[in-house]
Amino acid sequence: MSMDRHTLQAVLEEQERHRDGVERRREERDAQRDAERIAHMTAMADKMAAMCLAIQNLVVAQAQVPVAAAGPVRPMPKIRLQKMTSEDDPEAFLTTFERVATVSGWPAECWAAQLAPCLTGEAQAAYRALSNVAAEDYPQVKTAILRRLNITPETHCRRFRTYKRPEGTRPRIAAQQLWDHLTRWLRPTERTTQQIMESVGVDQFLEVLEPETRAWVARHSPETMDKAVELAEAFEDALLRLDPSPAPAIPVKHRPSPAHPKTAVRPSVFPVPLSASPPKWRPRLAPSWARENPWTPPSGPRDKQPSPTAPPSPTCFRCHEVGHIARFCPVAMECDVALRCPAAEGEA
Repeated sequence: MSMDRHTLQAVLEEQERHRDGVERRREERDAQRDAERIAHMTAMADKMAAMCLAIQNLVVAQAQVPVAAAGPVRPMPKIRLQKMTSEDDPEAFLTTFERVATVSGWPAECWAAQLAPCLTGEAQAAYRALSNVAAEDYPQVKTAILRRLNITPETHCRRFRTYKRPEGTRPRIAAQQLWDHLTRWLRPTERTTQQIMESVGVDQFLEVLEPETRAWVARHSPETMDKAVELAEAFEDALLRLDPSPAPAIPVKHRPSPAHPKTAVRPSVFPVPLSASPPKWRPRLAPSWARENPWTPPSGPRDKQPSPTAPPSPTCFRCHEVGHIARFCPVAMECDVALRCPAAEGEA
């Protein structure tokens, strides 16, 4: 079927309009896409410019602050640690070490390893006795060293109570030493006011107790007054149960127990006074001069009488003379000479 001229022309025009519409829409999409791309690139450029400006300002600030405030940076000098000697105060040595470690900026977990080569004697033995884990912890190492050297708050308490100013020491030095013992005993930076008051009260309470009770309470190291009172009362109640009527002349720790007769205390042997009766001599074993001249106690003033321990002069049992014994008797010696001389003449 053939198509007339007018119809064919209308179809061609319709196709031309369709192609124009498609081309126009493509151009619009491309234009919109280009606009969005340009806007995104513009925004990114603005952000990059802002970041560059911020970085530049930060670099300038970091470069200017050290020069204006602290000046040129100097290298830290290397610190050489000294070994602990027997003349050093252990607490002062450890305090100095802690300050050096803090100024040097050493990590706390490395303090024990840095301290170990500086220890000698008992301090080194205390460090060696620790386990591998405890030897890496500085607080445990410090506690072990002070405990091995018998340096405790109780030690400083006794030193504070019994302190005497050395001859030639200035008052300021004596006050500093007293204050040092007081602070190490009470530890005001580690404890509260109530705990400090409890320590002072317990120490004074121990002073008013009996020696045996004081030793028992102090052995348990009470930290409060109530605990100290409880220990003291329990100890004295135990003594009353053991002996309802205690004898004040016999110490508590030496009292005889009925259940254990072998542990009964034997009476002490005291020296015989001068006014006592003379010792009884055994005639079977005593020489003749002791039987004939018995010893009598002095009757006059003590300072004018001879010593009661001085024995009388011996008496010879051959010639009965006073002043020598039979071995050195002159009569016996003359008889021996007379007997030997005729024998010698007969041989001649």
